[in-house]
Amino acid sequence: MNALRILLVAGLLVSMSVFSTHMVTSEEPDVPDHPWPGFGGNPGNTGLSTRFTGQVDGRNHRSWGHTHPFLSSPAVSADSRVFIGSDDGYLHAFDYDTNFVNRWSFETGGTVVSSPALDPHGNVYFGSNDRNLYALDSGGRKLWEFETRGAVTSSPGISADGVVYVGSRDGHVYAVNPDGTERWSHPTNSPITSSPAIGVDGTVYIGTSGGDLLALSGSGGSLRWRFETGGEIHSSPAVSPNGTIYFGSSDHKIYALNLRGGYLWHFTTDGPIRSSPSVGKDEVVYFGSDDGHLYAVDERGELIWKFSTGGPVEASPALGADGTVYFGSHDGFAYAVNSDGTEKWRTDMGGTVVSSPAIGCHGTVFMASTRGMLFAFIGVPSAPRDLTISVDDGRLLLNWEHPLDVGGGEIQGYWIYRWTPQDNITRHTWIPDRSSYIDDEVTIGETYNYMVSAINYGGEGLMSEIVNATAAVVPGEPRGLESHPGDSMVRLVWEPPEYLGGVDLDEYFVYRREKGNESVLVAIVSSHTPEYEDKNVTNRVTYYYSVSAVNPAGEGASTQDVSAMPTTSYSVVYCFVLPTLIVSSILIAWFIHWYRRWGRYDPPSFYDGYYRKRPGNRK
Repeated sequence: MNALRILLVAGLLVSMSVFSTHMVTSEEPDVPDHPWPGFGGNPGNTGLSTRFTGQVDGRNHRSWGHTHPFLSSPAVSADSRVFIGSDDGYLHAFDYDTNFVNRWSFETGGTVVSSPALDPHGNVYFGSNDRNLYALDSGGRKLWEFETRGAVTSSPGISADGVVYVGSRDGHVYAVNPDGTERWSHPTNSPITSSPAIGVDGTVYIGTSGGDLLALSGSGGSLRWRFETGGEIHSSPAVSPNGTIYFGSSDHKIYALNLRGGYLWHFTTDGPIRSSPSVGKDEVVYFGSDDGHLYAVDERGELIWKFSTGGPVEASPALGADGTVYFGSHDGFAYAVNSDGTEKWRTDMGGTVVSSPAIGCHGTVFMASTRGMLFAFIGVPSAPRDLTISVDDGRLLLNWEHPLDVGGGEIQGYWIYRWTPQDNITRHTWIPDRSSYIDDEVTIGETYNYMVSAINYGGEGLMSEIVNATAAVVPGEPRGLESHPGDSMVRLVWEPPEYLGGVDLDEYFVYRREKGNESVLVAIVSSHTPEYEDKNVTNRVTYYYSVSAVNPAGEGASTQDVSAMPTTSYSVVYCFVLPTLIVSSILIAWFIHWYRRWGRYDPPSFYDGYYRKRPGNRK
């Protein structure tokens, strides 16, 4: 029995230990959110970025030259590293924030056309014409390689559980476990150059050179359905959020299917479609054609607009969150097109563009050409927000909020523009990246206007709104303060300060205290009425008052205290009227007394030149 108890207790302790360990290790570390983790920008290949690119300007760019063509499309990590394959057989990793420093290059045995894909931990997966699928860590060290029987030009897709899907020219679709072992393969009997798209339910969609679009089970590789077209499918499918599947074919058509493989519609162009479609927020589908046009069609397959270039459009478009469409053409130009189909800008890439764009952390657009040039098109920042100005004692203080859109890189600093009404707008000074500025190089009484713009690697951004203020110092003290007490009130009057501080006054502060106490603010008075009547007082209490003047620079010195004791009307009676009445009453009483005593005789007077004496007196 004791042994059984011991076993039960031990089992319970082991279970608790296992449960505790599981609870600790089940918490996944934070993983980066890559802005463009692979071809198409997301597992569904919609080509839609969450980054705002509205300030990207084709004239603002960095570039890195290479001796071999870039045929792969770039991927961009959360730490601003750009990964791209080259005709030289290497996968290169560049650090964009340090002006395209080559962090590392990994050599394969063949041309790298496959676009790299990043998992949440920063590991990189890509294929090579040497028939292998490679997995590298973020430092460029090989984790494993998976061999197929044909060149791997398809770009890998990565599922939520880390399984890597890729097509091979050997005619198979492969699912490879995170450790590099094969999970399954599905034969198609025709080479595969299309890249897979992964649906929210894990279904893998991929096209074949035989003209079929396949829907395969992500878990086991079984065929769910097949849709046949009239030409080779080099275009990679895109799965929109509403579940529609879009893809192009060399039969000149772009197709729309539902998730069960049912046909919805097609749109016909004048050339084969090798470009992979991208899907905007409003379900508008953008794609290129070998007829030299970029097309925009709605969710019903109706043409919205088409944009003409000077060569086939094989590259797939990338969409900024603001609706701008980026793509390249065989005519050697990179294009930015507004959502209404009008051209925003174009830039000469110096060679054919078959690489599809990628959009980085700050809205930077990366594109490459067969000339071996990798471009970063940098967006300038939007305008600083909520610019305010305040007047300090002899200084002007500016404050603002950072731009909503920093453009193609971190904010490096700000230009402060300053001018007076008599001058032209000029750059006053440059400051590092902060959101305030103190201007103490001002003339008192002069009005100054200000604007602020932000600067990043791409250049100067948009201007803020204009603010202005007049430089000032605090005013002198008011003059001639007088107090006039009354019944339950004290009236104060004064004159403005002799020196106003360079600007008009805003107001006056009136302070009051009782003997032995601190002064407190009792009123704020308009600068136009230098007087105040204090009715919140008690009669026969002595109060002390002072006044200060206020202008935009602040509060000036207070006056010397003046005292006042409010008094009721009864006090006036007691102090003046009553004593008068008392004295008058005494005089009247004395007169009456005198009259009663002496009234029977004639009062003393002069007549006939003789003085009549009082009774008892003789002449």
